[in-house]
Amino acid sequence: DVNENVTISKSLTFDGGNFNSTGLFTITNGNVTFKNFKIEGNSNYFVKVNGGGDNHIFENCTVTNSQGLVNVAKSTNSIVVKNVTIEKCTYGARLVSFNDATFENVTIDVVTRRGVDIQNQGDRNVTFINCKNYAEKPVQVQSNNSTGTVTFNFKGTNDFSINESTYSEYAKLILVDNESSLKDKEGLNVTTTFNGYGVKYLDGAYKLVPNVARI
Repeated sequence: DVNENVTISKSLTFDGGNFNSTGLFTITNGNVTFKNFKIEGNSNYFVKVNGGGDNHIFENCTVTNSQGLVNVAKSTNSIVVKNVTIEKCTYGARLVSFNDATFENVTIDVVTRRGVDIQNQGDRNVTFINCKNYAEKPVQVQSNNSTGTVTFNFKGTNDFSINESTYSEYAKLILVDNESSLKDKEGLNVTTTFNGYGVKYLDGAYKLVPNVARI
């Protein structure tokens, strides 16, 4: 197990071998990948990104009874979170300074505050692919007096239906293709860029339906 704080300043891949980590990994530079960690009882986030403007991957990890998976505090290009479960934590992921974030096959459950907490500091892209987000607040975009557009792209089946998200007035919610759906509260402005289809709220979810041609 890793029980000490670690600072990373170059590109590395960490394979946790299903070990725990109760220390804090802080990234200051480099492209860093974390895989196969089982985080239990960490009073910090597992990882804090503190600069570098690079790309980071979290794969095949579980985080329970901890502060959360990652705090992207400064200068990051992209974050990928894949095949990750976050349960009984305070947060899922906190995204402050970033360009793109992708969550694929991610489950966030029994999270007492925000599943994905985004500070709006300009135009950003966030993609969800086959995710379940049952946090007390699944997604929250905090405006910080910014008019930047946060674009949420949904692919596959996504379920955010247990609790209510708070999106910014500057957020865009997009179903990417005709296999995409989003379970969430009714009344959101969900659109699509998929040609020939429109979005309808059916059986508690936003889904794509073919446009009907007018003669």
